[in-house]
Amino acid sequence: MAKKLSVCLTLVLLLAAAGTASALTVAADSAKVTQLTGTASVTRAAGGDLAILAEGDTLGPGDTVTLGRKSRMEIVLSDQSVVRFDEKTQFTLEALAFSPGETRNMKVHMALGRLWAKVARAAGISGGFSVSTKSMVSGVRGTVFRVNANEDYSAVVKCYEGEVQVDGKKPENAASAAGPKPLSEPHSVSGPASVSGPKPVSMEEWTAIIRAMQEVRVRADGSVGKPFAFDPLADRDNWVRYNQERDTLAP
Repeated sequence: MAKKLSVCLTLVLLLAAAGTASALTVAADSAKVTQLTGTASVTRAAGGDLAILAEGDTLGPGDTVTLGRKSRMEIVLSDQSVVRFDEKTQFTLEALAFSPGETRNMKVHMALGRLWAKVARAAGISGGFSVSTKSMVSGVRGTVFRVNANEDYSAVVKCYEGEVQVDGKKPENAASAAGPKPLSEPHSVSGPASVSGPKPVSMEEWTAIIRAMQEVRVRADGSVGKPFAFDPLADRDNWVRYNQERDTLAP
């Protein structure tokens, strides 16, 4: 009897392991929805009507996803990187190219919201993994970090493991977002006056490298602040706890 129970238990464990492995098998140049609470919709790069997503669905390059209120979603990429998105986040999978042992070119663009990424290490290959917003691009190879993309175009990047390079960029529609200046009544103006020339912008104002337990804030104009350490206990809100717990299950 004990022998039969042992055999049955072994079979159950093997089947569970096989199920877990298959759940994490992702086709090349794609992403799989591995967890979804609440609602999320997708606009496919190929066109067509807006579709509602479900666990197990596949996403491809160019797909744009919008999460509803009180919603969260996790996706696994073909290189086994895991990315999660919080409620009211909108993002586009700009590139999902991965060739084991050769190249990786994975890009996620966030229009708004919060992202957490556990990026798989891929030593010895060219290319990388990046997350961008309207005002910055963050590039990594193998690390754990998160990004907040705010409505005013500013952003926050926090690193938990490894290293992240953050490059600021000027939002393309920042000027048009403000709209045209209203016309003023005619009035007299003073004569010409000398003005100082353009101020050179140093690389430090547009680029920063942060390491474990550091964060950096990117202003709406794309300029990057000084990296500084954050308190991991004060930082551990519901969103962080959720991701750190999920990371213990991630590949």
